[in-house]
Amino acid sequence: MNSIIDELKNRKVIRTLVPYAVVAFVIMQLVEIIFPIFDFPKWTAQFVIILLALGLPVSVVVSWIFDRTPEGLVKAASQSTSANKTEDATRPFYAKKRNVFLVAGVVGGLAIGWLVPRGDREAERIAERSIAVLPFDNLSDSKEDEYFSDGIMEEIITQLSKVSDLLVISRTSVLQYKGTTKTITEIGEELGVAAILEGSVRRDGDNLRITGQLIDTDSDQHLWADTYDRRMENIFQIQTDVATRIAEALDARISRSEKRSMATVPTQNVEAYTIYLKGQAEYFKYTYEGFEKSIDYYKQALKLDPSYALAYSGMGDSYGQMYQDNEEEIYAEQSLQSSERALSINANLAEAYKSKALTLFFMGRIAEAHKLNRQAMELGSDIAEANLAFGYEQMGDLSQSLKHYLRSRQGDPYNLRIVMNLGSNYLSLEAYDDFRALLEDALEKKPNGMELHWVLMHQQCYEGKWAEGRATVERLLLVRPNDNPIHTLAGEFFLYARDYNAALDHLQKIKHVRAQEKTALAYVLLQKWDKGWAGTLLDEVIDQQLKRIEQGGDIWALTRWRLAGAYSVKGDTESALKWLEDAIDRGWTRYQWLEIDPRFDAIRDDPRYTELIDRVKTIVARERMEAGYTS
Repeated sequence: MNSIIDELKNRKVIRTLVPYAVVAFVIMQLVEIIFPIFDFPKWTAQFVIILLALGLPVSVVVSWIFDRTPEGLVKAASQSTSANKTEDATRPFYAKKRNVFLVAGVVGGLAIGWLVPRGDREAERIAERSIAVLPFDNLSDSKEDEYFSDGIMEEIITQLSKVSDLLVISRTSVLQYKGTTKTITEIGEELGVAAILEGSVRRDGDNLRITGQLIDTDSDQHLWADTYDRRMENIFQIQTDVATRIAEALDARISRSEKRSMATVPTQNVEAYTIYLKGQAEYFKYTYEGFEKSIDYYKQALKLDPSYALAYSGMGDSYGQMYQDNEEEIYAEQSLQSSERALSINANLAEAYKSKALTLFFMGRIAEAHKLNRQAMELGSDIAEANLAFGYEQMGDLSQSLKHYLRSRQGDPYNLRIVMNLGSNYLSLEAYDDFRALLEDALEKKPNGMELHWVLMHQQCYEGKWAEGRATVERLLLVRPNDNPIHTLAGEFFLYARDYNAALDHLQKIKHVRAQEKTALAYVLLQKWDKGWAGTLLDEVIDQQLKRIEQGGDIWALTRWRLAGAYSVKGDTESALKWLEDAIDRGWTRYQWLEIDPRFDAIRDDPRYTELIDRVKTIVARERMEAGYTS
């Protein structure tokens, strides 16, 4: 051991390592301070870290092999231990033998301070600057102004979300506290935030009064409070001022680009803005009828201000959701046109990137959507990370998907769709303990959530707990008997359970039958009912999915899985296996579906089918290790 240390000192490895670590540490501190000031992209700081990390072993190797002399670099020669002892007294402090352990401690401390806690420090910093904006009280004479007070809350959330140094709880998770009697401390504990903004809105004609108070959730002390008595034309200035004051009160850093984005006025027409908020209120009902009404409002707003980019983005969202509901291509086209029109007006509009990405996801154009979601995240979209997680999942990168789902849930803990997708991710990873803990917590908060029952039903089917699955479905049917998504869930369960009479009953009640429900209905019809109708449905699914692939682009695995199922029901074994293999190659990882879905009965006994399932299991095992599951 001593000889190794002596040789390290003789070859000046330590004398190289110490200054390198010190200089690297100083550089990283400067990067942390200076790069945000000049709005350098996040990847530039990451690039510097990588360069410094790569440079360290190179410097060590060079100092071991070569020695610097007045004549330049020469190959270093070994020295005896005794010679080193003789020279020790003449060496600098950091190279003396008795100080080796001290030097090692300093270097180790620098390395730990530089590399390890940086992410932890950043996470802690963000946690200290976490905030929830509660629904503002509507103090206007008209109850119909509820949309306006909710809209103000939503706009302030949007403004705050543009500040990357803040963690802002999304709209979905704060709306449940509307009219709550819970204390600020209780809400803070439930949402896991350091501060809460509450306020009120009173509108009387063109006169506006907005109050806001920022409260520390631990101490229940006011961090900031103000009242704005202004005219309606000052509404955007108020929102920007409130968001800025909050960021300052929480000691959050706001970059120049973030300030510019927060100061951007979406429209000069106040009437158009109020109509836009009505559209938002309808959109957030998340019903087909709500989407249709929201589009009418967005169009009214655009008549008043044809350059209102947010109104176009809102139309993109609504058309996209309608496309997801019924898969009518016209809605996809209208959604993309609206989003692109918004981007032509404002190329930095996060909402437009998010809107376009979501529709592209529904169309199966996964790579394009993934890129757009990244742009939306960089521009401050508060929901883009959940969509990014969904993209990773569809591409088969379950470990990356898990990471982003967990982060997105931190900012939106009560969003049932995030919980559903996270639960599905856990099931794909075979992380059943985490899945059960997630569902237990979520069902306690939202016992009638359709999304939660959907993923719970799948878990029960995977484990062969058919009686429990039936109870899950029937319990939800009692609570929400007329909801279209409930019939979709019930139809899928009874198909898996091979109760074809019940499956047919629910599948026929679905208002907008999509590809997945069409293949299910076709399979059921083939059992003892209408084979002609079944054939028509299968042809429709196959034609639609093939058309998507023929149009080009990186079409996701789900499209190919649908084709495999349709061909299997049709009895075309070779085509079914071909498309199933293609789906797996493109990231399909839900082998549990393949094991229970009767649509694949026609190819279930084929050895190639078993081999494909085994291939997926191998992929899942690898993803489990990447995600940190060791057993």
